[in-house]
Amino acid sequence: MNGLITAVVLGAGASYCYEDGLAPIPMQNGLLERLFFGADTSSGEGFPSFVGPTGPQHSYVLGRLLRKKFGIPEDSTRPNAKMDFWPELHRRGYTLETLYAELEADAEATALGVLPDFEAIVRTAVETPTKDRSESAVCRHHRALCEALEPGDYIVNFNWDTLMADALLRHSHFWFPLTGFGVPVLGTLLRPSQKSHNVPSLVTLLHVHGSVILFEPEDTRLSRGSLYVGPQQWSATTGLPSLLGVDPRSKGSGSAPLASQDDEKLGQGWVIVDKKWFRPLFVPPSRYTKELDHWYVSATRIYLHSRLPGTKHFIIAGYSFPPADTEHLRRLFVPDVLRPDLRLSVINPSNQDAAFQSRV
Repeated sequence: MNGLITAVVLGAGASYCYEDGLAPIPMQNGLLERLFFGADTSSGEGFPSFVGPTGPQHSYVLGRLLRKKFGIPEDSTRPNAKMDFWPELHRRGYTLETLYAELEADAEATALGVLPDFEAIVRTAVETPTKDRSESAVCRHHRALCEALEPGDYIVNFNWDTLMADALLRHSHFWFPLTGFGVPVLGTLLRPSQKSHNVPSLVTLLHVHGSVILFEPEDTRLSRGSLYVGPQQWSATTGLPSLLGVDPRSKGSGSAPLASQDDEKLGQGWVIVDKKWFRPLFVPPSRYTKELDHWYVSATRIYLHSRLPGTKHFIIAGYSFPPADTEHLRRLFVPDVLRPDLRLSVINPSNQDAAFQSRV
């Protein structure tokens, strides 16, 4: 931007501008209490896992574990009783990252296999407010940002939503999905167009924690890279269902009945292409520790660290700099390789707050 190689860092607050703040996109500090987007949940003790058009909105097994682990009994006299543990955990000071890290280390949670349920519910909460990915639904603020990018600029996105990627897809001459994510891309589910070609991108979108549009092969020991799912996905197996308005993750996209294990994958948001399964790329901060290092983390870190020495301007928008992220940020933005004359611009309503300035 303005002739300087620029990195734009986007936090959850940057997505709040979608529909000028009128869309129900949950902020990071309130995501836990927004993890269920509503349904009639007064159906008694046996309330099942609820799967909506964008994915799971509730997991009975996960709910029982959280109530037991944190001592939150169910009160059937209260409205939305089946879901009231989410706002209660929020009131107790938990965030998505801190709760995920605790469940990740919990032996019972591992034995019950509830982490994929948790991840899928988070993805639903992120995906639901922006499920209309038509050209007319592109966020005007993200479009303005992408049109200001110049060759060599890049975006470091801490969000899982589609807003920046869709703006770049529709309105940037410098960005192409096959080459524009800073990590290897194995393929795209995208209608044939100029954007589906293997053209070198001059700007890059780096989704630090993954995205609802990125998926990885089921067995990453055999193949490592991401699959990009566009607004109107197209492939030999998903093209016709997409044109007919059928979700390619649903049973309606295949001619043969699926096994129960496959149903479970579909319910958790996996996609199947040419008989190969791809699971959602969900990379919480814990994956950036050495113990839980992930191929996507390594590829992201290598790309970012290679760009830091030449970056002359950082623009940070909508990121709250939570204290729990300090070490995570140091691992990403290594102080020793940043330029001493680096310009820093921070766009946040809290800019005048002394505690926020201290965290920055």
